[in-house]
Amino acid sequence: MFFVTQIFDEQEDDKESKQARQIVSVLLRFSYYAFQLSVIYESAYIIYFEMNRIVFSVYFTILYYFFLKSFYLSISVKSQANINMIEEQNICKRCKIHREITTHHCKICQHCVLEMDHHCFFIGNCVGKFNYKYFISFVCYTSILGLSALLYLGNQFYYLATFQFRFLVVNWFRLIFVYIFAALLFLSAISMLVVQAYVLANNSSIVHMRKYPALKKYTYCQFILSIFKKSLYVDIYTSWRQRSEQYYLLIP
Repeated sequence: MFFVTQIFDEQEDDKESKQARQIVSVLLRFSYYAFQLSVIYESAYIIYFEMNRIVFSVYFTILYYFFLKSFYLSISVKSQANINMIEEQNICKRCKIHREITTHHCKICQHCVLEMDHHCFFIGNCVGKFNYKYFISFVCYTSILGLSALLYLGNQFYYLATFQFRFLVVNWFRLIFVYIFAALLFLSAISMLVVQAYVLANNSSIVHMRKYPALKKYTYCQFILSIFKKSLYVDIYTSWRQRSEQYYLLIP
């Protein structure tokens, strides 16, 4: 998720480059949607029809609901800048409007985005002021969903890996599919969470840190070493309150 995400706030490209980026964006988005839906379907089939455990079924139902709701909101909510909302500090050369220093122009969406963090291929939307909270919720629930599936089916996968087939209560093909792709989903989501924690610790955004690298407060090594310090939590919490008007992180 993190490595394919790109920033588009540079010099204007020609028409062919724009079309190529739009095609890549569409292909990545729909392939990721298909990937997510397949993992959700297969894992739900195992949990509800093969494992037959009511408590875990309720847990995963709630998890799926918040996951899908935060996913939908991160896609649908736009952070497009309005000329009446922006202070007269600098002018966007493309939109011809006054904007704040934290507002950036996205060449994919073709408009300025308030407090832009990055343009995410996988949701087909810019992450900015009004959907940042939903995007973080979506990434959190993606991590929780992947980790929960891995832990929940861990003993079954162990039986499969050690050829103890008599203990299996899950179809082996579905089990392999869900376990491998849930691991990939978890790793991609947790990498984005680490990046966002680093960005929040610097009280900045991905696009802003890319344009102004001198503003970085922590190096990556310092960030890792200071994870357990209370000051880092305070920095992230303070920055989080500044980035969003809604403070309920895991309730989309």
